[in-house]
Amino acid sequence: MALINCSECDKEISDKSAYCINCGCPLFPHSNLYDNQTYVPVSNTPIVYKHIPGKGFGVASMVLGIIGLFFSLIWFLISISTGISDFIIMIVLFLFPVLACIFSYIAICKGYSSGIRRVGQLLGVLSAIILIVGAFVISI
Repeated sequence: MALINCSECDKEISDKSAYCINCGCPLFPHSNLYDNQTYVPVSNTPIVYKHIPGKGFGVASMVLGIIGLFFSLIWFLISISTGISDFIIMIVLFLFPVLACIFSYIAICKGYSSGIRRVGQLLGVLSAIILIVGAFVISI
């Protein structure tokens, strides 16, 4: 294995390499290995993150759905076991599923239709159902 100098950055590299490990320049650009390919330097290549509209609302919907489901189940179990239900706490807990569904709808309007948004909407609806069923069971 011999060391040769890169034609672009003048660093020493192996003659067995297909490209320079420092700058990404192809060592043998006329070989069949590089047909129909464009030269893109390895270093100084910016990483581009794709902005997805509505993703934040989808994630917020999922988080609110999880929080709403968790606290709704705790409220439901405590209310059933003690027979006492605080209506104010139920109304406050009802904000989580409502906000989860609203944020899910906003994410849909912005064009984000991923599973995260669907999970948030499903958990929001499920926690709302638990709160409504709990309120009816306690009132009977």
